[in-house]
Amino acid sequence: AEARGHADAAALKLRHHDEALHARHLPTDDIARAVFDAVEQARVEALGSRSMPGIRANLAQVIESRMRTDPITRARNQAEVPLATALSLMVRERLTGQIPPEAARQGIDLISEWVEEKAGSDLDALRLALDDQAAFAVLANKLLRDLDLIEGEPRTDSDSEQGEEGEGDDQDEGGECDQQEENEGGSDGEAEMRA
Repeated sequence: AEARGHADAAALKLRHHDEALHARHLPTDDIARAVFDAVEQARVEALGSRSMPGIRANLAQVIESRMRTDPITRARNQAEVPLATALSLMVRERLTGQIPPEAARQGIDLISEWVEEKAGSDLDALRLALDDQAAFAVLANKLLRDLDLIEGEPRTDSDSEQGEEGEGDDQDEGGECDQQEENEGGSDGEAEMRA
């Protein structure tokens, strides 16, 4: 069952996961990136679990076996809880209704109140975007921001926003050209100050 679970997880990722889209939304911070990856894997597995009981049982077996060696089972305080594991199990529970393995329960209990207080509504919203990876990624980034794992405005993959970023790049290039023209025109000090 465990071997089938690993195969099922890989097959579901091939079927329901767009790597390029995922990369566009991926945070730069290591912890946030690990959480984002884990939450996306929970989404993919939830898609297979909701309609195929065999896959659901196989994936549950894989998660049980992972918990034997995961640091979440040894966590004694909030700082020791691996957020990627805990949040993936919490998201899995929201998406499928499957409770986390008993071995992980103590670790999840250490952070669940904090997560629910800061981002409980974000966890609920993820269920609404289960079939839409792009919308799910935006909501996952909102979850990360609300938990203070990332800062700033969300990165998105819409064409209009990419166009705006492209225009900003052109303006920067234009600004460099203006500086070069000013240098040639004799206002060297002003151009150096801008640079």
